[in-house]
Amino acid sequence: MRYSCMQKRAVMPAFFMFGPESDLFTDFLLHLNEEIRILLHKEVSVMPKLIPELMRKRVTQITLEDLRALSVKGLLLDVDNTLASHGHPDPLDGVIEWLALMRKNGIALLLISNNREKRVRDFAARLHLPFVANACKPLPFRIRQAAKRMNLPVSAIAVVGDQVYTDVLGGHGAGMKAILVERVDEAESLSFRIRRRMEEKVVQKYQEQEKTENRRDDRDGTVRTGGKL
Repeated sequence: MRYSCMQKRAVMPAFFMFGPESDLFTDFLLHLNEEIRILLHKEVSVMPKLIPELMRKRVTQITLEDLRALSVKGLLLDVDNTLASHGHPDPLDGVIEWLALMRKNGIALLLISNNREKRVRDFAARLHLPFVANACKPLPFRIRQAAKRMNLPVSAIAVVGDQVYTDVLGGHGAGMKAILVERVDEAESLSFRIRRRMEEKVVQKYQEQEKTENRRDDRDGTVRTGGKL
């Protein structure tokens, strides 16, 4: 099945009206998966919107050196599968200490999630952080609203999360940088499995670029900081 541009735009309301498990949304994802495979093969210029500036296994592995290298002074942090297991009230091991380190060094922090108000509000209260719930990522308007609360230019902010098609695409669409972390929980639903398969292609592309940059740095004698996903 082929979708026109207008039909593809219509899928976003379907996502929010019927949820990620709707037949319409799943059908669209299957089609989009094939389109992305073609784009990756053709090296089309849309790919930079999907490739993060940085990838790490866990949010706690993002270092101050990483942020300085990206000229980032503020982080918009996803909640589920980034700071905590999906739906879990407690943050992952090391998150509280990592947040304290970021605060101590002047990094602005704010939670931004597509999840419901109560889930995000309760979690934010445990961490003493401001938040934006029902963010509708990857749509950029709530992301930009969150950025205004930081009093930072968008170029100095990074969106951090575990999904390419919400966090990375949303961050880039709002003019920010994006940091992708590995999901904490394995998703079981069909739509999530489809999205994860799509994301694998983007991860491969990032890793290819990183290998090329590392070879260039080795040739130039440049030292790169931080770990890898």
